[in-house]
Amino acid sequence: KPHGLAVVDIQIVPKSSLSLFKQGQEQKQKKYRCLIWLSTQITDSVLDKIKKAPSFSLSQKTPIRVLHRRALLNRRRSLSITSFEKINDHYMELEVIAQAGTYVKEFIHGDLGRTQPNLGSYLGCVADIALLDVIEVLLDFPRKITPNAEIKEISKNFPAIRDDVI
Repeated sequence: KPHGLAVVDIQIVPKSSLSLFKQGQEQKQKKYRCLIWLSTQITDSVLDKIKKAPSFSLSQKTPIRVLHRRALLNRRRSLSITSFEKINDHYMELEVIAQAGTYVKEFIHGDLGRTQPNLGSYLGCVADIALLDVIEVLLDFPRKITPNAEIKEISKNFPAIRDDVI
């Protein structure tokens, strides 16, 4: 899998776009990569069950780890497993897409039953998360740009932006 950093569609946006950005916060989704551990051996039947996993409709109480700084609420969120790969008998990598505000770690381990359903309950075992990375924010903001005279004019102030790049 390719690793690294790429910056695309970097641009100056007017302050008036902030309200559009904040509206998008409710609809945005994030794509995560998770390294997880399962107490059960990862067999073909476990992989088949993950392959058939539905889009989960979660009920999440405020997680214990953030309860000291967040209100005690019951949140409804959605999450889908988009890909997975077995690493060894007990570890696997999952990619998921989750609605804004989803506590992904708690989806994996269940947070002592505070997140239902959770991966552990779905698979009938104990599940825990070793690593969690955000790999993409799925929000159409800012708008895609196309090269034009205005961008070329702005780019004169940034010597690192070459004409052949835009």
